Amino acid sequence: MLKSAGGGGGGSPVTPGGSTGAIQYNNAGAFDGLADGTAGQVLTSGGAGSPPAWAAAPVLQTTGAALSAGPMTQGQTATVSIADAAAQPGMVAVCNPNNDPGDGFVWDCYIPSSGYSVICRLTCTLAAGGTPASIYFYARVLP
Repeated sequence: MLKSAGGGGGGSPVTPGGSTGAIQYNNAGAFDGLADGTAGQVLTSGGAGSPPAWAAAPVLQTTGAALSAGPMTQGQTATVSIADAAAQPGMVAVCNPNNDPGDGFVWDCYIPSSGYSVICRLTCTLAAGGTPASIYFYARVLP
């Protein structure tokens, strides 16, 4: 049982708001319960002084582009820029090729400071160099 403010744990008993399984929060010193959300919604914050709220989960868009590189020397990097209107600096970008470019090649991606795209890179790590298989990169940004 919870007690209202009164110092030393005393005070009148209070009951948190909401229903069984509801999320409880402090609403200006009083307990309140958040109404149930619907399937697929996520809990969001409006910032200090605002109660939590349910919102639609962000849609994760997958975009892609082909990368075809000829013979590469060790340390050489080939890049492809994938336009993505949702990509903003500070977000996380992940990418994966649709097939293995071959042994001795590594890939990564990032969102440039200008945003609105994902840069996918393929780098050769072979001392003797090599030619990667043509690949198609899929990229996704996470808020």
